[in-house]
Amino acid sequence: MPKATPPDEGARMVPPIGSDQGDGARLPADFVAVAVTTCGAEFAARPDGGQDIVMAEKRTEDPAAVAALAAALLLPDLPGTAPACTADAVVLPWFVLHDANGGWVRPGVPHDDCRKPRREVLAALSALRGSSVSQTPIGEATSALSARTGCADTHADMIAVSAGFGTEAAPATAPPAEAAQLRLCLYHVPESQLGGGKPAGTLRSGTVLTAEAWSALRAVFPPAAKAAPCAEASDSFALLQPVTSGPATYVELSGCGRTMQDGAGLAAGDPKLTAAILTAAS
Repeated sequence: MPKATPPDEGARMVPPIGSDQGDGARLPADFVAVAVTTCGAEFAARPDGGQDIVMAEKRTEDPAAVAALAAALLLPDLPGTAPACTADAVVLPWFVLHDANGGWVRPGVPHDDCRKPRREVLAALSALRGSSVSQTPIGEATSALSARTGCADTHADMIAVSAGFGTEAAPATAPPAEAAQLRLCLYHVPESQLGGGKPAGTLRSGTVLTAEAWSALRAVFPPAAKAAPCAEASDSFALLQPVTSGPATYVELSGCGRTMQDGAGLAAGDPKLTAAILTAAS
């Protein structure tokens, strides 16, 4: 990206509420824009099926789109006297406008009655269809394992969370037999997370159970019985989640082997259930 422009060309601006684009000097009325460059974070697919978060730089030279943004940026601020405003933040991409001589400006953005960017600016930015100039990876969004299994890369151990808060809710039995498809995800809780208020597990395997596998697994779910007090932390757990929608069921794979369904209390587990889950996931 180009170096920062001098203050009189629109740099060193104070961002408006909920925006990372400046609220200082506006686009000069005599500036004739011929292109727009935007920078922002987006997802990019990897060959292995996962996704990266990248900082993408794009350039738009479509005359109509560039002119629409320039016109929107020349609009005045509204009074900022709306009687009620929503609390959602509006985050704009970093953008600059270029002229035909190679100069550029990063202008401030006119705001509406809620001190948010005017909708005309938002519409003009949304209409930009720039060509990619560069993509710089800044982090992994989704692993290949997550993409392949449909399981989240990380998930909170809700049994540990519930045990920490305590609950008087009655325990539940297995997920309903009529559940069409269940996704089974296995998580490992690193030692650094054990004993915390909301330990997070990292995905180690996952699959969508066949009808036969789910039938065999459900057959070894123990009857609903309140779990005994437990002081032993579990370093792994399983998550059973309907593919479409429905409550999740958690099973400790070590420690006390307790189970829990969303909205219900902690239930006693059974070693047979743990073994069946590991078999189904293999």
